[in-house]
Amino acid sequence: MTELMNKIICSSLTHYVNENQKQWSLYYKMVVFAYNTCPSSRLKVSPFYLLHGMEANQPLDNKLMSGEKETFNLTKSLKQLQIIRETIPGIIKTNNQSRKSYTIKNTKTLTSNQDRRY
Repeated sequence: MTELMNKIICSSLTHYVNENQKQWSLYYKMVVFAYNTCPSSRLKVSPFYLLHGMEANQPLDNKLMSGEKETFNLTKSLKQLQIIRETIPGIIKTNNQSRKSYTIKNTKTLTSNQDRRY
């Protein structure tokens, strides 16, 4: 999982540092924040939400909601988070089964050719 996250972050950084490769550290925090706040296509929630139980406040959100005071309902948020955390293992299991069946379906059987010399 960590290798996949690192691959995604490195790939994202290449869009910003193609010209000057020494400036990657200027964009690193923004890219990691974008990764952590982007909902997963499988789980439908962001890693930030899974860790903290609420979505991250982004700078634009602060500007748009400067006059509105939205109350945070801890009990409701914890119930939603618990439901999501209970459904995630099932989603992962289903996804793994579909990947396994896809792999089995698309794997060609290899025949041994004993006469062939390498």
